[in-house]
Amino acid sequence: MQYGNELYHYGRLGMKWGRRKSSGATSSNTPKKERSEDYKAVRKLKKKSIYEMSNKEIETITKRLQLEKQYKDLKKEQIKKGKNIVTGVIKVGKTANEAYKLYNSPLVEAIRTKMIKPV
Repeated sequence: MQYGNELYHYGRLGMKWGRRKSSGATSSNTPKKERSEDYKAVRKLKKKSIYEMSNKEIETITKRLQLEKQYKDLKKEQIKKGKNIVTGVIKVGKTANEAYKLYNSPLVEAIRTKMIKPV
């Protein structure tokens, strides 16, 4: 049997190269996140029409969504503060680096040697 420059592949279509499915594998290898009971209840309520819900159910959904939004906004503020701090540190580092380069430049070296005369 002679083989030319052809590639023979006996795997399954759509299968990723170098990955094997385990015997008990599901559609994804990542474990599912555990959801809270409040989250599950609100998601179940959202499937209903607004006309089928009581005032208490609407209030529950509204409160949950407002809390989620407030939490996301808090996280954004924390990220923004952290980003500002890191940006400031980087600017200081760049300034210090530029000052170091200037200090070691030939021009400044010449000025230093002219100003400091050997005795």
